[in-house]
Amino acid sequence: REGITGSISAFSMLAIGSKHLVFDGLEFEGGSVSSAVIISSDSLVVRNCKIGRYANAGMFITGDDFDGEFFISSYIEVTENSFDSGFELFHGPGAARGCADGLFLLSSAENCTISGNTFRNWADSGIGMFGNISNVGGTNNNLIENNYISAPDIPFSRGVSIDGAEGRCAFNRFVRNTIDSTRAASYANGNNNVFEHNIIRTV
Repeated sequence: REGITGSISAFSMLAIGSKHLVFDGLEFEGGSVSSAVIISSDSLVVRNCKIGRYANAGMFITGDDFDGEFFISSYIEVTENSFDSGFELFHGPGAARGCADGLFLLSSAENCTISGNTFRNWADSGIGMFGNISNVGGTNNNLIENNYISAPDIPFSRGVSIDGAEGRCAFNRFVRNTIDSTRAASYANGNNNVFEHNIIRTV
């Protein structure tokens, strides 16, 4: 495997049950699942990092079950990072092939802040949110602000995708984000989510 780059391992950073950690100025590259994965963690900061190059996805934030008790991820701050997939193959309009989401909050990520990041060339969504598990915390009360999302070099991408059962993807705020040069429209389901002062252009 010497000299091979890309998605050999499942991830390059994994935080499980972690608290009060700061990741600053690092590079997380490759990952057949995701470059960075945060599970059932609290009060983590990821800032000024380069995340996701040659990976399936940039970052997952979620929870998990440990010995019959479910723990969510909460108060995760993801600020001023660069999420660049490195994927620049154009298969033709509408061909969703290559990579997945830049950052995905899945089912049990609450009170997180995603701010001041750039997302480039992610072949599903720059930022995705999904809340579908009925007996655990949802993807709720998160702040998504001042991010720049673009996908000028690939055939399919959304800026943001938001979906979830009633009360499982709710009370999230999307403020002052810019979505530029994507080839599919963003969508929002869930309930009581707020969108204000965002710019969407060249879709």
